Amino acid sequence: MRVEFTKGPGTSYEIAVHRETGAALAPRNGPGGHPYLPHDLLHLLAEIEAGIPLGVFGQLASGDNGLF
Repeated sequence: MRVEFTKGPGTSYEIAVHRETGAALAPRNGPGGHPYLPHDLLHLLAEIEAGIPLGVFGQLASGDNGLF
């Protein structure tokens, strides 16, 4: 899975998830946050570093569309 963050004005950003399993997900606007650390990026990093296989991004990678 590839996760792409695109910076917008201020603290806004867009996130796109490219995955091999499940239907394609349309890019969406993120909820904002710190100017250099998007909210969703922190979720992704925490899940990777803590080894959480079924966090938000793990579920997306397995084919779920969740509330994303």
